Order: sequence, then structure tokens, then C-alpha cells
Amino acid sequence: MLAYRAKLDVWLREKLERFDAEPSVGAKQAAKHGDRAGYEAHLRSQVEAKCAAERAKLGLPRSDASAVRKGEAEAGGDGAEGGGTEAPTSLSFDARIASVKVEPKDDEDSDANFPRNLHNAAELFAAAGMLSQAAQLHDCSTRLLSLLSAGPTGRQSQRIGRACICWSCGHVGLPSNASSVVESGATPPGVCAACGENAQTNFVRVVSEDGTVVPWIEDAERAPRPEGQGE
Repeated sequence: MLAYRAKLDVWLREKLERFDAEPSVGAKQAAKHGDRAGYEAHLRSQVEAKCAAERAKLGLPRSDASAVRKGEAEAGGDGAEGGGTEAPTSLSFDARIASVKVEPKDDEDSDANFPRNLHNAAELFAAAGMLSQAAQLHDCSTRLLSLLSAGPTGRQSQRIGRACICWSCGHVGLPSNASSVVESGATPPGVCAACGENAQTNFVRVVSEDGTVVPWIEDAERAPRPEGQGE
């Protein structure tokens, strides 16, 4: 756990170094988060969220910070960054969302605790006290299931492609850089269409009942508007 935290601390430091060294990055993130302090606070909240998720995967107790986050969510706070889905006081997950598999990156493939599907991911969010993220994930996933059940409609407002899950806000869907995403592999990473994160995303694949992989489908008019690209 200490090594994982150290890795995230390096990630945070590199983000701040880019903020300071690259004027375009600094201006963009300052506009989004207010100033450097606001951007740093945003990054630190992401570090805490990732650490909470890792503790849950390892079966470790939550830190004080994640316990507070859970308390806020259960009290009705949104608890999520840009998710837009209210945090419920309790959650149950549609078992069918397990048909959407999470694709591990190279350094995650051998991790027995890595959530292999969206049902695992939803349970992980809930175990870490990240209820708004769990609710956001479930909302995106069940919307997909409804569209797949209805079948093709020929509506131009529906979009298909390769989707990703964001561990920061819980959104699952086509990334904002969908036109640049390739059919397989983790590079380039998907950029979350809800919060603009790209360092904490994994691609997902939808597996039908007969075992074939089908594209992710979503209504274009319901797709979130990204606040900006992840840097």
C-alpha cells in the first residue's frame, strides 16, 4: 500500500510540474479549478479516492478521509467530482452489468484484486464509500443494457464505439477522444467524457450472452459534456 501511495504521489508531483512548466497546461487547469491551489486540491482528492479503492481491493480498513467521504455520501452529499448522480444511502447492482468487462492495463493484468467487470467495479466503489461513483457507474451501465435490449433504432443520435470507465468520477461511456481510440490496447488512454480524466481510466468491452463482443452504445444527447481534456 505504501508503494502504491508513493506511485500516486509521483503522479501528483508530475502533474504539478507540468502545470508550472507548461503555460498552456497551467492556464487550462487554472481556468478549470480556479488556480494552482485548486488544481492541487483536485489532484489530492483523486489520490485519496484511488487509495480508498486500493484499500478496498486489499481488504484493508478505510482511512479517516474515506470514512468521512462515506459519511457525507450517506448523508446525501454528492461525494463525486462532476458525476451529477445523487449518492443513495444504499445500493444494489444489476447482476447483468457483469457482462461488461474491464480491461486491465499491463501492470494490472496479474493483480488478483483488479475488478474484472463493472459489477466488481461497482462493489469496489461501494466498499470504498464512493457511493456517488457507484451510482454513476450503475446508471451508465443499465442505460447501455436498455439500449442493447431495444436493439438498433437507426437513430442518428445514438453513438457506438469503445468505452472506458473512470475511477475518479464513476462514469462509463464513450471517451471524449473516441475518434482517436484504437480497437485494442491501452494507448492512447480514454479521456473521461464526464470529468476529463485520462490517467485513471480503463477501457471496457461488452460481452453478449453468446460470448461475442459488441460495441458500447449510448444516446448522444445524454452524453456528458466534458469539462476539458485530462492532462
